[in-house]
Amino acid sequence: MSSSIPSASLLASDPLNDMEAGRAATRSTSTPPLLLHQALEQNARSYPHHVFLKWADKRGRITDSMTYSKLLERANNVANQLRSHGVQKGDRVMIVYPPGLAFLEGFMGCLMAGAIACIVYPPNPFDRKKGAAKKSFQVFAQQAQDAGATHALTVSEFRAAIVLQRFPTGVKWLVSNGKQSSLKKRVASSLETTGTTLPDDIAFIQYTSGSTGTPKGVMISHGAVVHNLLTIGRVSDIILDDSPPSLGCSWLPQYHDYGLINFFLGPLYDVRFPSINFSPIDFIQNPILWADLLDEHQPTHTAAPNFSYALLAKRFKACGRKLKNSNLRRANIAAEPIALSTLTLMTDDIGIPQEAINPCYGMSESCVYVTSTLGTEEVQVNDSGAVACGLISRTEAHEKQLIIVKDGQQVGDGVEGEIHINGPDLSSGYWNKPELTKACFENVFDGQTFFATGDLGIVEDGKLYVMGRSKEMIIINGRNIFPYDLERAIDAEFPLTVRPGSTVVYQHDDHNLGVAMELRDKQTADAPSPTVASVRSILSEFPVSSVFLLKQGSVPKTTSGKLKRGACQQICREGTWDSKQVLLHWDKQGDAVENRAMNDDHLESLVGRADKYPADRLPQIAVDTVRAIKCNKQKLEDAFLALDFGGV
Repeated sequence: MSSSIPSASLLASDPLNDMEAGRAATRSTSTPPLLLHQALEQNARSYPHHVFLKWADKRGRITDSMTYSKLLERANNVANQLRSHGVQKGDRVMIVYPPGLAFLEGFMGCLMAGAIACIVYPPNPFDRKKGAAKKSFQVFAQQAQDAGATHALTVSEFRAAIVLQRFPTGVKWLVSNGKQSSLKKRVASSLETTGTTLPDDIAFIQYTSGSTGTPKGVMISHGAVVHNLLTIGRVSDIILDDSPPSLGCSWLPQYHDYGLINFFLGPLYDVRFPSINFSPIDFIQNPILWADLLDEHQPTHTAAPNFSYALLAKRFKACGRKLKNSNLRRANIAAEPIALSTLTLMTDDIGIPQEAINPCYGMSESCVYVTSTLGTEEVQVNDSGAVACGLISRTEAHEKQLIIVKDGQQVGDGVEGEIHINGPDLSSGYWNKPELTKACFENVFDGQTFFATGDLGIVEDGKLYVMGRSKEMIIINGRNIFPYDLERAIDAEFPLTVRPGSTVVYQHDDHNLGVAMELRDKQTADAPSPTVASVRSILSEFPVSSVFLLKQGSVPKTTSGKLKRGACQQICREGTWDSKQVLLHWDKQGDAVENRAMNDDHLESLVGRADKYPADRLPQIAVDTVRAIKCNKQKLEDAFLALDFGGV
C-alpha cells in the first residue's frame, strides 16, 4: 500500500484517536463517525483503485482482490436487485456465501438497500456424512424463519448446488454475481433510495450457534459496529506512514464476528489496514498455509483462536520450521479459553515475538472486541492458572465498562463472578427474543445497564482473567471444575491419536464426569491409543463414569470451531450418538466389577484394609473423595474429614 494514502475513514471520523494527539485538538468532536456504507462511498471517491482486500487460494496464490470502487459498484448492483424483488428498508436478507470476497458484495448490498443482513454459517450441500447435509439445511431454514427473511443472497455456483439438493429453505435465492443487464449499473449514493440510515438502525444480525446454547440472532446496529471498529483501530497499532505499513492476514470465517469485523469490515472502513484473507477450510486442511502467507507477505497483524496456534506449533515442530516474519506486531489470540502452554508454543515453537502476542477478550454481543492486553508486557497468569486477557483501564478509556457480579451484587478485585459489560458497541439484543434480551442485557448496577456475558472472571491489578463459561462449569461434590484443563490434559497425553480440540469433559451426573473424544482418522504406527483405564488415570483426581471414543468429525462444534459442550453432554447422557460414530463406549453401570475393584484398591492404598470399609457400604460421595486423594498425610487427613460415615 502506498505511503501517500492518508488516513481516511478512521482518522477523519474518530475524534478520540490517541495515535494522532496533535491533530485531535483541532478536530471537531461533534462530527459523528461515518457509518459503513458512508465510509465505503467516501473511500471509493478518494481512493477508487486502492486494493484493500486480497484472497489467497489453497496454494497461497492471490486469486481475487477488491478495490473500493469495485465493491461500491457491485454492492449498489446488489441493492438494486434486492429492491427490484420488493425488499424494503428493515427487511431481513440471509447472507449465504462460501468463503471468498463475494460475501462482502452481498453484505454491503444489503446495507445499501437499507435491509438487515443476516450472517449465517452456510448450509453444506456437499457434506457426504449421512444426514449431515439435510441437517445443515434444517438449521438454516430455522434461522431464516426466525429472522422472517424471504430472500437469500449467494453466488450462482452455490445456488446451483442448493437447487440440486432440493432441501426446503423457505427463501427465494438471489445471486450477486449474475448478469445485471436489467438493473442500473451506475454508482449511486445509497441515500437516494433508502433514505437516511441512523446509528441505532440494525445493520446486521449475527446468527451464532454458541458454545453452550441454541442458535440465536445477535442484533448489531450501524453505530455499534462503527464504534467497535474505531476502538479496534485505536488499540491495534495500525500504522500507515511508518515502515512497514499495516497489513492483516486471516483465515477466520467471514460468517463469524471475529473474521467479519476484524478482517472484512476493518479493511473496508480503514484504508490504512488492508488484509490478505483465505478460507478456514484451507487452513484446517493445511495449517502450514497460514505460515506460508505470513512469511511471504510479511503482514503486521494476524489473529486466531487458541487451538489454531497450538496446531501450527505442532506442525512446525514436526518439520523443524520457524516463522520468518520480522514485521509481525500483533498476533491476537482469543475466541476460546487461552492456555498458557499455547502462548509458550507461540514463542518457542512458532517464533512469534513475545511483544506481539496479544490475548484478547470479546464476543458477538459486543460486536467482537471488549478488551485486550495490547502486548504491553509479559503474559500475566494468576494463581488459578488463568491468562490475563484484558486491561480494565483500557475498556474504561474507550467508553466501555466491565464489572464482576456475584450473587446479584457487584464485587471488587480478587473475587470471582460473572463478567458484565456495557458500552456504545453493545448489541441491541437478541432478534425476536424479548425475554432473553431482557434477562441478558438489562441488568442494572449503579443506575447503568449491563450485559451479563455468562463468562466467569476475576479482576486483579487492573487485569481481567476469564475463568470459563458459567454454563460449562462442572460441580462435583461441591467442587467447581472447569473442563478446559482436563480436556487439554487428555489431548496432550495422546497427541498422535486423539484429535486436538475435540475432547469434551462434561458432568455425567451429580458425582461423576463423562468424557467424549474424537480419534484421528489416520493413526500413527506404534502411537499410544487412549483406553478407559488411561483416561481415568489422567483424570484420577475426579470420578469418571462414562467414556466415548468417537470417529473424527463426531463431536458437535459451533460455526467458529468451539466445542458445543452442552450439545455433546446431552447426546452422551441420552445415548443418541449415531452408532457409526461410536468406536467404543464404556459406562460405569455396565462395569460394576471393575469399579468395585478400583474403589477397593484406592481404599486399601489409603487405609490398608479394604475389607474393613467395603465400597458398597460407603456413601458415594465418600468413595469419590477417597479416589481423589494421593497418599500423603495431609491429604489423607483431609479425606477423612470430608467423609460422611453415617451409613457405616
